[in-house]
Amino acid sequence: MKRLILSAFFAAALAAPAWAGYAEGRAAYDAGDYTTALLEWLPLARAGNPAAQYGVGTMYESGQGVAQDYAEAMRLYRLAAAQNYATASLNIGVMYFQGRGVAQDHAEAARWFREAADQGSAMAAFNLGVMRQTGEGLPRDMDVAVGRFRQAAAMGLPRAMSRLATMYRDGRDVPPDLVQAYAWFSLAEQRTRLEEPKRQLAALRDDVGGRLGPQRLAQAQELARLWASNPAAMVQTAAAPGAPVSPRELATQVQQLLAALGYDPGPADGMPGARTRDAIRKFETDRGLPVAGAVSPELLAALRQAHSATQ
Repeated sequence: MKRLILSAFFAAALAAPAWAGYAEGRAAYDAGDYTTALLEWLPLARAGNPAAQYGVGTMYESGQGVAQDYAEAMRLYRLAAAQNYATASLNIGVMYFQGRGVAQDHAEAARWFREAADQGSAMAAFNLGVMRQTGEGLPRDMDVAVGRFRQAAAMGLPRAMSRLATMYRDGRDVPPDLVQAYAWFSLAEQRTRLEEPKRQLAALRDDVGGRLGPQRLAQAQELARLWASNPAAMVQTAAAPGAPVSPRELATQVQQLLAALGYDPGPADGMPGARTRDAIRKFETDRGLPVAGAVSPELLAALRQAHSATQ
């Protein structure tokens, strides 16, 4: 797969049941001692620990310490995914996208990516953005793509921040906006740990900064500070509250803000269905607003006001 990014990292395993032996297995895996990792993880996986199921699944998928077996990897990923283990859902999506051990099915890949994104996987949200931007398996839709990249950025993924920065710098698939480009490059640089990529991102940020006048540079720096201190604000449009947005972008912003306020609108895909309408009605009822259950600029303004009051 050329464009879709594969997950190479484990989720925060200690968020799963902290059964004795998991940490030892992880240490062995990280050291390349796959025999010990399997001995520690396999009993836990059989007992239902989703982190261990995921870990053993990755070993079967890549043939680390065991004979490569995509079917067994998929079986273990499904067990972990059934317990809301986001990276297991992500890896199932990748296997369907690539056709690795299963018939290639981009629609099924997208379904699993959505599930993983809803469970908190930044990489899954990013992958959905890529699919929407490139038209790989899903209809090309830049409103949804940008919404997904923002979602991944809000969850701390530097790759999503860098992609948004490049898009806004070059005016690629979005209107050019050097203020946003500077802010996204700045955030990506802050979140990147490796020294060489960090230097490259700093140089890209400074190059954009050199094309901004003092006033716009100050605006860009303030925007970066706002997003760094309030990641939830990354999912909102950077345009002024009264600026026109497309219907899909409007719906995406409504869904994102509903989720940030603790409601359940479903995925932030800009396609409001029954879950989104129910969430809108509950928000409107809770706030004493007329209950319409529909996306509208007035609803977006009310959501923004409610969200700002929580910060």
